[in-house]
Amino acid sequence: MNWKEVSWQDLKKFLANDPDYLANREVARRVVSNYHAVVDYFLGTMSKGTIESLGRMMGREMSAEYYQFISHPFDEKTQKPVWHRIDLYDARDCNLISYSSRISHRHFSKIAKKEKMKANSEEELLDYRDYESLLKCDQPEEEGDNITHTRMKRAFGKLKERDQKVLQYLVIDKKAGIDAYPLLEEYIHPQSKDGMTGDEVKKAWTIKQKQDAVSLMKGRALHYLLVKYNEEKHNHK
Repeated sequence: MNWKEVSWQDLKKFLANDPDYLANREVARRVVSNYHAVVDYFLGTMSKGTIESLGRMMGREMSAEYYQFISHPFDEKTQKPVWHRIDLYDARDCNLISYSSRISHRHFSKIAKKEKMKANSEEELLDYRDYESLLKCDQPEEEGDNITHTRMKRAFGKLKERDQKVLQYLVIDKKAGIDAYPLLEEYIHPQSKDGMTGDEVKKAWTIKQKQDAVSLMKGRALHYLLVKYNEEKHNHK
């Protein structure tokens, strides 16, 4: 049988009784070729159970993340997914549903473990999202907070000058991003673009672009602060 000539409606019927997985292989080929009806069926009916199972494992809705994983990579030139992982399906020992479920669970289980480890490392700081209070005060109000406060102070002291200034202006002093920009501009070095140097690119920035640059610095500084805090937590138990 020439599977390429089988209509889509007939091909779906063959999936119900496909001991050699030939119909499954043809579905995979059509997914990789981005046949809209086949892609919709694969992501919908065929992947529904997998997406629901991933959702229970990850604790969130997983349709978008599953699609990004299973259709990767995305061809910018054709503006279509390449479906490399589906292209690797060899129909040797399982159907397409089992294959896509297996590789997806293997991938996202690793992510789930990393997220759990990160959540555990951050657990002690969940009550201290007011970083201003934790960084600014000389002495914690409650004795039980002393260890956390000390670790945070040490962590802050180990940051680069750039990140200390970012936290000083944006977190402790609570300056608006646009007001902090002139104070932090010396640490901002955009890439050259369209024949302009990095400094020329920076001079041409809008207020929104300046605010975005400062916001990015703040996020990076808080990330490094947390890294240093966890190092202190590990080294000074």
